[in-house]
Formats: sequence, C-alpha cells, structure tokens
Amino acid sequence: MLDEPTLGLSPKLVTFVRDTIRAIREAGTSVLLIEQNATMALSVADRGYVIEHGRIVHEDTAAHLREDEGLQRLAARPRCGGGGMSTDAAPLLDVRDIELTIGGLHILRGVSFDVQPGEFFTVIGPNGAGKTSLLNVISRIYRPTGGTVTFDGAPLLGAKRSALAGLGIARTFQNLALFEQMDVLDNVVLGRHRLMRSGVLTGAVWFGRARREEAAARRACEPLIDLMGLGAYLRRPIGDLPYGIKKRIELARALAVEPRLLLLDEPAAGMNDDETDELAEWILVAKRELDLTVVMIEHDMGLVTRLGDRSLVLDFGTTITIESPRAAIADPRVIAAYLGDESDDAEDPTTTGNIALKIPKGLTRKAPRTRKGALR
Repeated sequence: MLDEPTLGLSPKLVTFVRDTIRAIREAGTSVLLIEQNATMALSVADRGYVIEHGRIVHEDTAAHLREDEGLQRLAARPRCGGGGMSTDAAPLLDVRDIELTIGGLHILRGVSFDVQPGEFFTVIGPNGAGKTSLLNVISRIYRPTGGTVTFDGAPLLGAKRSALAGLGIARTFQNLALFEQMDVLDNVVLGRHRLMRSGVLTGAVWFGRARREEAAARRACEPLIDLMGLGAYLRRPIGDLPYGIKKRIELARALAVEPRLLLLDEPAAGMNDDETDELAEWILVAKRELDLTVVMIEHDMGLVTRLGDRSLVLDFGTTITIESPRAAIADPRVIAAYLGDESDDAEDPTTTGNIALKIPKGLTRKAPRTRKGALR
C-alpha cells in the first residue's frame, strides 16, 4: 500500500518511482496506490477509482480513465491542506483576456483564469514573466489595456483601489512594508482601518468614537495575533524582530482586513528553508481557520507544490499552462521556460547536469533570456 509516493518530488524522481512500482508489480506483488498525480498513477494501474468529498464518483479501467480528460483533471487537482475548494460554486475571481502594455512594452497577452471559492491558486513563471504585473492588475495598481476582472460576480476594474479592502481583498508585497518603530500590535491594527468610521478631526484629538473604534480594533486583532503565533512579540518593536517573524506580522496585518481573497506576492522571498516551512504552516492555518481563497505568486516550487491546488504558468506575459503544480513543473514547456532548451544548455555550461533536480528549489533560470526593458 503506497500513500502518495511522489508527493513533492521532481519530475525525474517521479519517473523513478513509477518505474520502481512497475518492477514491484512484475515481481508478482499486488499494489494499492493512493496518488494525486493522475498521469503517473494511471500509467501503472490496471483499475482506478476517483474519490470526491469522501465518495467514489467513478471507477473504470486505467485505460478508460486515461482517455477521460475531465476525470483526469479532477483526479490530478490536489486539495490544499487548509481545506478544499468548492467545485460547484461560481468562481470568486474571474480574469479574462487581460492585456497590459506599459511604455510600449506588451507585458501581459490575453491572460485568462478563474479561482474557485476556497482554492489555493498559484502563479509561477521565470523572472520577467509578468506575475507581479498580473497581481498589480487585480489589485488595481495597473490599469490593463484590455480584458475584464470579476470578483464575486461584480466587475472589479472600475472599483477604486482604496475600495478593495472593503470588498474583501487583501494583499501582501514581496518587500516588507512595516513600520519598524511601531510594535507588533500597532502594525496589525493598521489592517483594521477600513472598518473604522471616525473622521480626521476625532482621530486627531483621540476622542469619542475614534477612541472606541481603536480599542475595538485592538481587541479584534488579539485573537488574530494569537492565531499567527505572535503573542510573545505583542509589544516588541518591529525593528528588533527576525525577518521570518516580520513576514508573519505582514501576513497578520493583511488578515486583519477580514478578506475573502488574499493575494500573496512571493511570501517566502528572502527566507531560508526553515523559515519557509514555518511560514507555510501559518498560511495553511490562516486559510483553514478564516476560510480564505488565496492567490499566491512564488518561486519556491516546494512551497507551490505543498500549498497549491492549481498553478498558472506564465512566460513573457503569455499562459503556458494551468494545471496541478506537480503536473506543471513536469511540463516540458515549463522546464524550457525556466531553464532554457537543449541548445541553450549546450552553449551555457552552468545549465548542464540534472535539470529535474533543480526544479523543486525554484526553477531559477540560470541564464535569463534577454527582453528589452523587461518588467517583473
């Protein structure tokens, strides 16, 4: 009995596991395999069962299941550890045919995807692929030159940037934007300001409604601080804290907005492996406890495969694929986008060796292709 033996493995190791399972079967041993990688599982199985919400929804020979594209997508789509997404509801976020041109540069070219309620959706791609630009379109920092964005059934592109928090959308940025002279609680409370109604005058004199709202905001943030494991740092100045803790504080401040959709821009940037693993756990806790839908940009493929339900892969502003994270990083087009094709490897000795084993650490392109004026 094998329980997801390819979880988190690079494409080459997935192939090794597949071949090993075939050898075990040829030796006369029966195998019961649980696996989210449908392509691998159906390549070694005689029969397959598709389980959804605790029930068997389909069973057939592996050969027939391989021919059913709908069932393959269902079986291949992993469920996030923070709670499953809804497959029956309308998309919470729907992005259609987004075009973005800045200063004569065509940054995004007809990008389309949707995000289901409760889904953990990831956006990956090499540097310059347009990932952050796409997030900037969704969060109203950039105005696209074409396409539509719908949030919870309502057009989003006409909304003011300042109105996004009120709609239930929060975002973190790759670079920290904390007030280092303020303590942890004060930084997190800033996320509650969209829920406050006092004016400039009452806020300036710290009187009446402003004082009551501030006290209520602090009380509301205390459970959130506990949820993110920040209670021990409550009154500590931000400047005295480790980088990993600061990342968690930024996450807590975004959660104080009480979002339904959380946008994360490379949350693990600048973190070591231990800090990244710890942050992943806190993200999953937040998603599960607060019933969040998440869209995350990330270069760390280990984090993407661990957290993500689906991955949109971009390269130079165009969509390569949308599929499960592990299927995405095994896609030859994705590998070529990150690491170059065979001709590139022949010319550049720094890219020789086992390409597949480089993928989980981030698929960092060794020799980026040149694009005039490329933007992130």
